[in-house]
Amino acid sequence: RDLRMSRGLGDVYKRQQFMQTLPDTDRKIILLRMQNDTLAEIAQKLNFANAGSVSKHLAKIRKQLEIYRKK
Repeated sequence: RDLRMSRGLGDVYKRQQFMQTLPDTDRKIILLRMQNDTLAEIAQKLNFANAGSVSKHLAKIRKQLEIYRKK
C-alpha cells in the first residue's frame, strides 16, 4: 500500500502536525511521493542507494503514522 497523506489523515491541520514530527528526509520522501515520483526517482533525488531504501523509509513512516493516529 502506498503512503498518501491526502488519503491518510484528510484533515490539513493534522497532516501538518504529523509532518512536523518527521525528520526532513522523511518529509521530502512524502512530498515527492505526493508528486507521483517513483521510488527509484526519489532514491536518485535524495541520494539513496536504491529504491529499496526509500521503501524502508516509507514503511517506517507508515508505522509512525499508525502511532500518531492512535494519540
